[in-house]
Amino acid sequence: MASKAFSLKTESVHITNY
Repeated sequence: MASKAFSLKTESVHITNY
């Protein structure tokens, strides 16, 4: 579960960065 949440957050950051 934590992994999924972390992944989602990382994805959001990547999208925002891009």
